[in-house]
Amino acid sequence: MITSLPLGRFYLLDTREEGGEPLSILGGYDVLNHMIGENWFPSSTAQVVNYPASIGMVSGSMSAPVVDDAVEIGRRDLDEKIRRSLENGETTVVIAGLSQGTLVINRELAYLADDPHAPPPGSLTFVMFSSPEIGLANIYLPVGTTLPIINYTVHDLADSQYDVSVVYHQYEFWSDFPDRPWNLLAVVNSFFSMAYYHNNTAMSLPDDAVVVSSRTNEMRGTTTTYMIPSDTVPMLKPLQQLGVPARVVDWINAGLKPAIDSGYSRLAPDAGPTSHTESSPALLSCPRRTTRMPRQGGS
Repeated sequence: MITSLPLGRFYLLDTREEGGEPLSILGGYDVLNHMIGENWFPSSTAQVVNYPASIGMVSGSMSAPVVDDAVEIGRRDLDEKIRRSLENGETTVVIAGLSQGTLVINRELAYLADDPHAPPPGSLTFVMFSSPEIGLANIYLPVGTTLPIINYTVHDLADSQYDVSVVYHQYEFWSDFPDRPWNLLAVVNSFFSMAYYHNNTAMSLPDDAVVVSSRTNEMRGTTTTYMIPSDTVPMLKPLQQLGVPARVVDWINAGLKPAIDSGYSRLAPDAGPTSHTESSPALLSCPRRTTRMPRQGGS
């Protein structure tokens, strides 16, 4: 029943689908799923990989699959779609995932890394948008930890023979949570960023992002991490929407931003200790993962 509630188009803010009649949760996510990564790969056609994308009873049903089970269902379906696409003559397949979908991608990368019959490296490219695993989980949970009730087991980003792009929005709760959580201002700001940018990161333009790291592993796969910067802290976004003069917003931002930045060790390394469990940069909850393949005959 909850999936039929109209929620307007808040989760599509700043996209071409922002206007129009209110959409249900399922309707909005269906639109969103077909837009994942489209601006990064404009000459592609989206094929949505459907899987439960559930988090156990937290999803609202006692029978909903827990995270590890739901992700494995998605991984198997993704693997099948990849191989079928290549068998049907596609030479390049781009796999783009948002939020929980990035977990599906990460499990598939690990699977293909050990598969002697895996597709050749040049045939697949993976893109992860707003990954909670590379972000929030990476900061606070050791690899191998299993969260009870939802049964989510933390994984590190898998090394593989494929190139991977990791894209996140600065300050976003799931993918760039502050590693100094006692900075409550930074924590509150991350909630605003989640509301405005968690999903929208997947509709960003490549020109919006800056490269923050690039690493080639022993299997010759290169992982490149991109960040979409926020010159104005997200918690001021409501003021901008209400039409508060830009000079006023800028004045408030000049005071807030240094205080919020001190919640991140990478932005203020001398501001105190951190809660890092790993040293990699932080990187989100849309329920699907999308496979994007080149359109026949160009764009």
